[in-house]
Amino acid sequence: MNASAARLVVWHISDGRRGHDNQCLGLVQALQQLRPCDYFKINRPPLPHLLLSLLRRRFPADESLPVPDLIIGAGHDTHASMLCARLIRGGRTIVLMQPSLPATWFDVCLIPAHDQPRASPKIIITEGALTRIAPSDNHDPGTGLVLIGGPSRHHLWDPDRLQMQINAIAEKYSLVNWLISDSPRTPPATSRMLAQIRQDNVSYACHQDLDPAWLPAQLARAGQAWITEDSVSMIYEALTAGAAVGLLEVPAKHRHRITHIPAQLKARKMVTLFQDWKTGAPIKKPPVVLNESARCAELLLQKFAL
Repeated sequence: MNASAARLVVWHISDGRRGHDNQCLGLVQALQQLRPCDYFKINRPPLPHLLLSLLRRRFPADESLPVPDLIIGAGHDTHASMLCARLIRGGRTIVLMQPSLPATWFDVCLIPAHDQPRASPKIIITEGALTRIAPSDNHDPGTGLVLIGGPSRHHLWDPDRLQMQINAIAEKYSLVNWLISDSPRTPPATSRMLAQIRQDNVSYACHQDLDPAWLPAQLARAGQAWITEDSVSMIYEALTAGAAVGLLEVPAKHRHRITHIPAQLKARKMVTLFQDWKTGAPIKKPPVVLNESARCAELLLQKFAL
């Protein structure tokens, strides 16, 4: 820790993407649970400005910021800024992903197991990406949540198949109040379909109308959450909340480590796949509640003796 400061100083280099920011904020909030922290979010500068920073030995533009203990970031576009910040101002770099630059260039890399990282003293393997979600003991069996992703590099999209699954779940659990929400990847036609579902126990909330606090609040109270298989980050958020998690089928484009995640989670009894539920398998809470942000925060403080 800075010799002149009693509080941990954390710089967050942001690429402006909500998902990446949420991962970093999950770690920051976990650190704040363990130690008093001063947190500063810094938008990554464009490359020409970054080169100018190196020449002038000034980073960031606001030189009044205290020297960082930790510099964290997620997203490939943050890598150069993180390294530049460490070179000019000091601190340890913590990258929350499989970096595009050599992992040895950073002080610690927090890499999900499904990315199959090589063992290294500088790598901490995580179960999924870090999240801002906290485990909850207040799940209501009368409340259900359905979270919808969209087509991706590894998944195709079949809205008719998706609608059939949602209808089947809502009809089976007719006493549960279901709330459905989409995401930025959801095709507009699918969002319109979700908004038009006519069942008394189903309502729809468009992601564009929601603030960042909405999802953590819903996951904290939902007795069960059904999530499309493509939405890896939302799956791990639901598992962290401790809800019973079911996965809605989404066709895969090809075999890939991302498309293997549902089967791997099923083998550990962490989730229930729709096809198994349809043939009688119950949906249950996971036997182990994840809290990777808290675990990694503790490991970082121990590793750097902060």
